[in-house]
Amino acid sequence: HETSAAHKFACANYQQFALRTSTEATIMNVIDKSRVELIKKNRQRLVKIASTVLLCARQLISLRGNDESDL
Repeated sequence: HETSAAHKFACANYQQFALRTSTEATIMNVIDKSRVELIKKNRQRLVKIASTVLLCARQLISLRGNDESDL
């Protein structure tokens, strides 16, 4: 079975499929490198914001003003 042409063809197709699905690059990201850089910068910003919010939550620091009139 392993030496049949159909099996070899199926294995080759699976290897190509596995290669395509293992990479995180989409066609849009490959075409537009500036989009990839923008996504990286946005992720870095979100990580900083999320860590700040998490710090405030751990310290029981409010994220709003001194009173609720700022809402």
